[in-house]
Amino acid sequence: MRKTGVANILRDSNLSEPAPAAWIREDLSVIFSARSRDSVNLWQVSLAPGDPRPSGRPRRLTFGADIETEPAVAGNENSRQIVFTSLVSNPDIWSLPLAINKAKATAAVQRQTQNIAADIQPSVSVDGRKAVFTSSRSGASQVWIKDLTGGAETQLTFSSTPKDWPIFSSDGSQVAYSLYRSQTIYLVSVGGGEERKLCDSCGPVKSWSSDGLRILFHSGSNQPLRTIGLLDLAIGLSRDLIKHSRYSLYHPHFSPDNIWVAFHAKLSPNRTQLFIVLLCGNVAPAENDWIAVTDGSENDQDPQWSPDGRLFYFFSERDGFRCLWAQRLEAETKRPLGSPFAVYHFHSARRSLMNLGLSSLDLSLARDKIVFPLGKLTGAIWIADERREH
Repeated sequence: MRKTGVANILRDSNLSEPAPAAWIREDLSVIFSARSRDSVNLWQVSLAPGDPRPSGRPRRLTFGADIETEPAVAGNENSRQIVFTSLVSNPDIWSLPLAINKAKATAAVQRQTQNIAADIQPSVSVDGRKAVFTSSRSGASQVWIKDLTGGAETQLTFSSTPKDWPIFSSDGSQVAYSLYRSQTIYLVSVGGGEERKLCDSCGPVKSWSSDGLRILFHSGSNQPLRTIGLLDLAIGLSRDLIKHSRYSLYHPHFSPDNIWVAFHAKLSPNRTQLFIVLLCGNVAPAENDWIAVTDGSENDQDPQWSPDGRLFYFFSERDGFRCLWAQRLEAETKRPLGSPFAVYHFHSARRSLMNLGLSSLDLSLARDKIVFPLGKLTGAIWIADERREH
């Protein structure tokens, strides 16, 4: 087994979530699906003879606006057909009413938005009355706010640059967000108005401390490994907070008392591990002092604290589907108590958390509910002809 270096080529080409799917022996090339902005298309990378490394840039094979995946190839180098699936995922924002400190659902999931555009990356206010999210309904992805009590939806940002990952401030009066594929964080009032830049190298933004003084983000988009950074709003300075020698770190979240930080480490394409660290001021402990909450054998991600800090919720694929799970924690040490347990299952093929790319998925907690995107999937099978002239 030898590394090909394809991952580096994909990253440099701004392609994410690659899934190798078909090997073409005659061309020494691989066809794969990968995400570029809002669509997933088929791409081809050729390898150098005698050396399993890319001989050029990825070549785009399909140009649809949806999810094009699972290709099968027939024919030869002169005339070839590619059969693939074209899927339409229509994600909207949903909520699950919960007894939040007990991880008990009190009602079925409820749809909060309904639009033909993608509504993703939600954040709910602490009181559960409002949610912000990104939506492409006006063209480029922008930040929208929804009144969960009255139903009104209002656009908050308007520039042509796509936006990512909005989150509420602790008092619900402001929203911080990142620019698409950027480390830049901006701030806007929930009432709209002028947008203010907070930081040029602090994104994507992920968590705002309950005292309103600090923001957590994961950084390192141009580096091999992502790290967790901290922005001190009082002095306007950012710094690396948590890093690992081998793994990228994602989705950091402050505990309700701002003393602990939960996050996940990506161990491999299909395995992630949940950790908790104790902060000493703005300093995090070394790797050997991290608290491992899961064992790293599953794909567990995006941990979020309950208001009492005695459990957290996360997405997991440990039962073969992407579902909502929780883990109880010891009150003082935050070490895991017992095993993770399922809170709510999403085993439907057409309406599922599996129908969303990881860049669209987020989990947000209020006092009485959890808010998340959920995708409805439909599709068709297509054939593409590829002929070469000699």
